[in-house]
Amino acid sequence: MVQAILVHTLQADNVYQLATQLHIIISAVSHEPYVDVAANAVGLFAHKQLE
Repeated sequence: MVQAILVHTLQADNVYQLATQLHIIISAVSHEPYVDVAANAVGLFAHKQLE
């Protein structure tokens, strides 16, 4: 799951910004059940940046 998100992040132009956002989101909700939802949101954002 997270590996797939990181692949999207590394393919984006603003890698540093996306990686930072992903780290902040996962750190903030790491103990919550919706962590995958947050990671998916960042992944979708990264994917949109590639279009």
